[in-house]
Amino acid sequence: MQFVTFRRLWQASFLVAAIGSIAFSWPVFSFELGKVVTIDAAVRGIIQHGRYNNATNKDGEPLDEETGSAAIGDIEIDISPTPRNTIWTRLRFAKGNALNDVGGIELSPYNGPLEDDIKDINGSGRNYLLEVWYRHTFSPGPNTDFSVTGGIIDSTNYIDENRYAGDEDSQFMMPPFATPDNTIGTPSYDPGIAFELHGNQWSLNGAYMRSSNEILEDADFFGAQVGYHATMPRGPGNYRISSFIANGSVKESKGEGNATMYGLGVSIDQELGEGWGIFFRAFAQNDEAPIKYDRDLSGGISISGRHWGRSDDVLGIAYAYLFGVGRQSIEYTNAAEAYLKFQLVRSVDFTVNLQYTKDHIDSDKGDPQAWIFGARLNVEF
Repeated sequence: MQFVTFRRLWQASFLVAAIGSIAFSWPVFSFELGKVVTIDAAVRGIIQHGRYNNATNKDGEPLDEETGSAAIGDIEIDISPTPRNTIWTRLRFAKGNALNDVGGIELSPYNGPLEDDIKDINGSGRNYLLEVWYRHTFSPGPNTDFSVTGGIIDSTNYIDENRYAGDEDSQFMMPPFATPDNTIGTPSYDPGIAFELHGNQWSLNGAYMRSSNEILEDADFFGAQVGYHATMPRGPGNYRISSFIANGSVKESKGEGNATMYGLGVSIDQELGEGWGIFFRAFAQNDEAPIKYDRDLSGGISISGRHWGRSDDVLGIAYAYLFGVGRQSIEYTNAAEAYLKFQLVRSVDFTVNLQYTKDHIDSDKGDPQAWIFGARLNVEF
């Protein structure tokens, strides 16, 4: 068993090795056409090795150790004929699902879209195209901007933002510490419209989407966020309150009938002097739909590498407690994650990652838990 695991890990390591060879041999660039069209690209590699206890895979078989990997290619196209008009497109190509398709624990080890997620996105029949939208920005008054965006959008760009815990490709990987669309119901990659109002230290964001997810089909989603940007002696901070409501039909695999989901959340990030930052999230929602969790608390710390002489490195440590819905088997989940990101050269970073998850369930078979060791390499062009 140990030999098989070692061999799989060795084979998966070629993924990072191949991307690493690109990192140091390919010139870093952002392709521009007269500063109207900008094309950015990135290649990413993920390797994860999990050790499980009291866990079964999606086929009901006992889980002991598993290794998974994923290779990702991202392309972003920005067309801005004027400073106030933008057409933006995001494409993602992926091979592999890392450990997301293994099962064993409730939370995914990686929050972003992988191979299974970029095919037939949200049941739309669309592949690879995550976002494409048009944005126009107005200036209704001094120091005030108002933007309207329409197209295929991602509501997590407007709702529940966080400086230190909002990007699974460069920060934490797990859902509670990225923008947790699969735990609080904020949808991604479906048709919608969003607005952003920024003035002085205050902001107001809103989004409407017609979306399907793992729980609801053809749901009408409305979300809003009020934010305040504070300037304090030890550094800036952002304090946000968000809410959402979604109404749609329950997916046949989850039940029957219609359901309304609604929730309220808080997201805070605060700098604490040079090289230190903390974040906190709290969210609660109703349990009318067949969801796993109806409340969660999470928080963590971000430490700049300037403390060890490498200002572009980042160390992040976080913990989350998720409350299970009473009628579901999970009573609560403890989750923790730590990552250390090394900036190797300009536009190339390498991250080592450690995750721990334990699902406390209403069963005499023991609580499923997993230690997941991972690595991530990003090469941006």
